[in-house]
Amino acid sequence: MHDLLAVFRPSVCQATLRFAAGGERKVAQRQGRRAARIGRVVSDPSQPGGLGQSSEPGTPSPALPPSFAFGRFQYDGAQARLLLAGREVTLSPRVLHLLVIFLDRPGEWLDEEWVSRGLWPKAVPPTGELDRLVRELTAALDEGADGVSTIQKVSRRGYRLIIPVRPLAAAGTGAESSGARSANPPSGERMAATTAALPGGRSAHRALLSPAQIAAALLGIAAVVLAGFWLSGPPAKPSEAAPSAAKVATDPAAMRAAATAELGKGLAAAPLYDFNSRRAAISHFEAALQLDPAARNQATAHAALANVLVLEGEMERARLEAQAALAASIPLGPEAKLAEPLAALAFSQLFAGRDPAAARSSADRVLALDALHVAARRALVWVCVLEGRFDDALQQLGPARLPGHFDPEIATDEAWILYLSGRPLEARQLLSAIVRQAPLFRRAHAALAALHLSERRLAAAAVEFELLDAMNAGATGEDERVSLRISGSWALPDSGEAVRLLEERAASQHQAPPGGVPGAETEAARIYAQFGKRQLAIEALSRALERRESDAALARVDPAFAALRSSAAFRKLLDSAGVPPLVSSMPTR
Repeated sequence: MHDLLAVFRPSVCQATLRFAAGGERKVAQRQGRRAARIGRVVSDPSQPGGLGQSSEPGTPSPALPPSFAFGRFQYDGAQARLLLAGREVTLSPRVLHLLVIFLDRPGEWLDEEWVSRGLWPKAVPPTGELDRLVRELTAALDEGADGVSTIQKVSRRGYRLIIPVRPLAAAGTGAESSGARSANPPSGERMAATTAALPGGRSAHRALLSPAQIAAALLGIAAVVLAGFWLSGPPAKPSEAAPSAAKVATDPAAMRAAATAELGKGLAAAPLYDFNSRRAAISHFEAALQLDPAARNQATAHAALANVLVLEGEMERARLEAQAALAASIPLGPEAKLAEPLAALAFSQLFAGRDPAAARSSADRVLALDALHVAARRALVWVCVLEGRFDDALQQLGPARLPGHFDPEIATDEAWILYLSGRPLEARQLLSAIVRQAPLFRRAHAALAALHLSERRLAAAAVEFELLDAMNAGATGEDERVSLRISGSWALPDSGEAVRLLEERAASQHQAPPGGVPGAETEAARIYAQFGKRQLAIEALSRALERRESDAALARVDPAFAALRSSAAFRKLLDSAGVPPLVSSMPTR
């Protein structure tokens, strides 16, 4: 008998599994086709199943779509309307559908093509129509956001809603976690539930399976389960010692505690200024953002991340994070802490936006909240530098210095001002002292490289660039190259080798992808300018300005570009890129 079972059991199980798999495949195909039909949106209100019309009037009413609260807004899913402090905001049906797509995935970057397929599942949208809808929605949302941007757009990344979204009590599955959602376009079962009451959305209550299909699927599943029990015997008793990972992962208190821990680690790593510590800080802040969607955590983590990105020279990304921090602060009201995001925003407005007036306004707002805020004071210093007011910049820097405390950022600011104002000897002495005390402080090494280039000290510049590459790759204080540089034992290349190294470096920089090492194209422009290759220098500087590199905004005052200032093409490039013009003098604040 046992021998007969041994032969019979595998064949029965294989046949059962084949039957179940075939049945499930057919059911899934029919379900997918029908769900896709249910999730479509019809824009013409005159068509059946169009705006606000159910595709089957005689069927029972569906479950209410989810509702959301964000900032001072509330989206009522049952009535398909947007409320601002209880007042209805008038939006077209298509814009309401776009809002639902954003609310369904708050904080996520949504590809333009992905959003278009959700709005026009079976049609090609008119050129520029999606941008027009986003502008219309942004204008409506910005009205209740106190002037803070609510929807961000980045080329090649798409759009994202940056206001924290809180699902309200609603039937159905519309408030599910964004982390577990499918990466498919907003169609099918989930989007059908969300858009059921939207003007322009078809009814979501049509049955997806016939009774015969349900019975076949249940029989197939039951056969698979019985075969599994037969083959494996009785199930093992679950361990009582190990807690449920899913329960821990969804416990709000545990998530908040984990986010707080990540924030603490990031704040501890950020001031250490070497590459590994700064990258670790960025990773910790990003983890905190994922763990806790609460407005206070989002505001704190976005602000901390924005300030680290400012220190790393990633101004465009810092601007996005600062705006996200300000948007997340809206629900906090008077308890919101705005100094940190405003200080980061001031730097990004200056170097990425090239708008000294806006940067000065943001920094002044911070100093009105905290007169001793160092980052805001430094932002005002760099406003003066970009305008060519070097004496005013040094005066502004004075209050930022703390007695008895060495801050390499402040000291390097002073060295940059000395270099840009034509005092290279003092700048070189100060920078040498900084790198002796903080050998892994990359910003000081970058300033030394620029200074050496402007003075035609090509071998020394080549050494600094090589050391910068090592540190940007994660070199620590134990690295041989760092030790040799600090001890003064690094053998300088001869002049011919230095020229070759610098030319190769300049030629390779434009091949690096955007978002690589900050300032790469500006470095190339400086090198070409020193070698008398004006056209190549202007082309590299043009790419640097297009990438919003911070040092490129200093081109009007940078001695490395002195040979280009007589060029009409150079001046036209800076004017067209919005680099601020120099001013003679302004009263010191």
